[in-house]
Amino acid sequence: MQQLLLIITLLFSLPLFAHNDNPLVITQVHVFDKIGDGIVRFQFNVENNGHHDLENILIELFVNDQSVDEVRLIHYWAGTEYTREWLTVDADKVNLEEDKIQIRITEIFGERKDWGGWNNAVADKQVNTVSSEFYADAPWRMKKTDAAGNDVGIPVHFFLHDADLVPLQDIKIDNINIQLKNASDASYGPVLTYSSWTTPDFDTLFSCMSEYDAALDIKAFDLNSFSTSNTQTLDFDIDSDILDEFVAVDEKYWYFTFTIPPADLAGMNNIIDIRVTIEYANFTISDDHVELRIFRSDEDIPSQADWFRGDMHLHSMYTQNDAEIGLPLCATKEAARLAGLDWVTTTDHTSDFDNYGADIASNWTRIKDEAFLLNSIDSSMIFITGQEVATMNSADDLVHMLAYPNPFSPSTMPYLGDGNGDVTPTSVTTDGAIANLYSFGGFAYAAHPFATGDELPTIPVGGGIWNLGDNGFPTNGSNFPLTGGGIVCNDTGIDSDVLSTAANEVIKNGLTGAQVWNGRNSLVATGDENDPWDDFSQLSPTDGEFHFYRFRQGQEVVNYVNQLGLQMKNTNGSTENWKFYYGAGSDAHGSFNYSNTDDFAGLGVISTNAVGKLSTLVYSPDGKGLYGEHLLEALKNGNATLSDGPIVTMGFSTDGDDDTDEVLLGEDVLIDPNLTNQAYINIDYTTTNEFGDINEIVLIIGTESGETSYALTSINPTGSNTLNYPLNTLLDAHFGAGIAPQNEFMYVRLELSSFKDYSAQQSEYMTQSDEFHSISNPIWFSISDGAGLTSLNEAGISIFPNPATAQLTMEFPTIETRTIVVYDHTGRLVMTQAIDQSKTMLDIGHLAYGLYHVTIQSESQTLTTKFIKQ
Repeated sequence: MQQLLLIITLLFSLPLFAHNDNPLVITQVHVFDKIGDGIVRFQFNVENNGHHDLENILIELFVNDQSVDEVRLIHYWAGTEYTREWLTVDADKVNLEEDKIQIRITEIFGERKDWGGWNNAVADKQVNTVSSEFYADAPWRMKKTDAAGNDVGIPVHFFLHDADLVPLQDIKIDNINIQLKNASDASYGPVLTYSSWTTPDFDTLFSCMSEYDAALDIKAFDLNSFSTSNTQTLDFDIDSDILDEFVAVDEKYWYFTFTIPPADLAGMNNIIDIRVTIEYANFTISDDHVELRIFRSDEDIPSQADWFRGDMHLHSMYTQNDAEIGLPLCATKEAARLAGLDWVTTTDHTSDFDNYGADIASNWTRIKDEAFLLNSIDSSMIFITGQEVATMNSADDLVHMLAYPNPFSPSTMPYLGDGNGDVTPTSVTTDGAIANLYSFGGFAYAAHPFATGDELPTIPVGGGIWNLGDNGFPTNGSNFPLTGGGIVCNDTGIDSDVLSTAANEVIKNGLTGAQVWNGRNSLVATGDENDPWDDFSQLSPTDGEFHFYRFRQGQEVVNYVNQLGLQMKNTNGSTENWKFYYGAGSDAHGSFNYSNTDDFAGLGVISTNAVGKLSTLVYSPDGKGLYGEHLLEALKNGNATLSDGPIVTMGFSTDGDDDTDEVLLGEDVLIDPNLTNQAYINIDYTTTNEFGDINEIVLIIGTESGETSYALTSINPTGSNTLNYPLNTLLDAHFGAGIAPQNEFMYVRLELSSFKDYSAQQSEYMTQSDEFHSISNPIWFSISDGAGLTSLNEAGISIFPNPATAQLTMEFPTIETRTIVVYDHTGRLVMTQAIDQSKTMLDIGHLAYGLYHVTIQSESQTLTTKFIKQ
């Protein structure tokens, strides 16, 4: 840093990005620590933000949350622009480099509350705020060694954003320093230096370096812009002024990745803390400090043959708005690969496409071209280009839809938004976006669609939630029947965003599933977003923001839709779009290590969510494909299981050879009633020490009436295992021996949980334990030889429409006295009617919404069928 001739050292100043609506603000903070009398002095301005007459103001200096000095202002007149004040602390009671230091306004008019102030942690991470931010990020987890057994370095990505918005000056980066320690250690080691390295060797530590781009206003990262040093990690010196040497940045972006070499990690534990310090040559910009915690593993992340782990909802630097930002694709690729991912979908906001670059069309082309180029260079972790489309739902509220391209032509998906900006209402409707996507052969998953915590904020975006719009599910204001928590996704007074109005469809064409597992929020902090590992605590499992609680709420809605699908399919064999799939994604915005996407201007929470924290694994024996075409096909067909670590998958063997699966997750099959003894559910499950021992695997059967769970026994809690489970065993347990219904579709799915005890390392993990999960999509099946499903047609009897609202029309081939008996789904008799004509109308307007069973009796035959009352 610059050496001033004065004995005063300027260490800190105004955080340029600060937002403050309080009547007073703290600005121009200067620290004087070289006077030599053992006192550290903080000089600052108190500015009248609201220009009001104020009285009885208390301002305090806090060191590590302890008040050490205070000053009281009796009067502060409206015409006063600012006053200059001082606070002091003994030099031996503060470490300016490591301690948390705050100047807080704690009273106005004698009312004690947080009236705002200043702190020495001035940089945000993955949250876009006014003016410039400099981010540092590194993977939250990684395997310690490569395939050859060699130690792997840790890539740290540096991303300077909005440098062009700093008023009246360029950003001048003087030095960047990196320090390491074991997470269990109390203090950091010395600054990493590389003065003994040759220039060619040192240059190999750099990757993902920004290149000049006029359209995006990117400054090129120049390997000649710095020097190696025996005191600094990176000493930038390509530009200079009268006081110092530095690199000046006035473009919008500037970034690079620096990989800490394995030699610097030798002898360290598997949990490593990294401190990054960014020092500026600007007098008006404070140094940035970011601290990261890396969890290294001696094992690969759990995997199974032909299953590819991916993140189906992730944001890159092409998500750019006033509150959110992501990181470059090249850095995301490296972090995702080290985290254990095989693929990532780039689902950047369509509403942000007008915030950068030349124009919307060229921006969408740029994302695809860059992703495809990175895939062609290295296919170990590939990008699939998608979009998070901002749409207006049936209530004219903003919701998000994840759009994925045609698996057979991934490059042809068009831009689906309208480019109206971040907070301007979109003209794209949910129905219109789904239909447009479907016309190109693409498919959609509803993004974070149904849980109480999924609803987008009303202010400033006019947000809402996907609407189920069905009377058979509890309506808004009720609680989720199984999970609890208030329902906000089922307003029956408006149209459904999910269910089709077509007579032979359950779900709208093009809507494949719901990304109901969104963001792994389990540890949260509300303090320093640059060093949350000092502040993380366990989020309550019943908190509306807890990741698995949100999943369970959304799962209830998906299960209900699938229940409707069974009812309609079993009533009308020609029913289409009757299966709804689960999906999972981190929804991370950059966020390689932790996320403060929900933290804006120091308000909100920081969580441990990050890229790859939630995964969707898809089955693809043909590999990924250069553009992810094979993965897209599996995702579209629901050949997927969800995971935040361990894995459970299954398939059906229907020919007696239980080593081969003829039916995959997401598929449906007819099983011959005479061959059910040859049908097996083949279950594969995997965990590693990183994610703990398996404590439960549950086999779940779903029918028209709902779901029933059966816990599997004789489970091996560790490693990779296979279990062959006879289908008849499940059917007999559920229906009774040998009496399983025929000609009715039902489904089977799996849930696995594992438990990891952290009590011996609670200080490193910031929790005593954690639970991890894997949830499979269902396999649908019917015990049927194909006959019986159309028995009414064979008898010449027709009943329509189905579903029906007020009346059913019944037509019979002959005039014959018949009795029609109607039961609800519980078997309760609800109506009978005698008829003696070939065509009759059955009035069902008084019946409740739901599924009904009908028995038609005559002298010659007894037939059964079903209908749905809407």
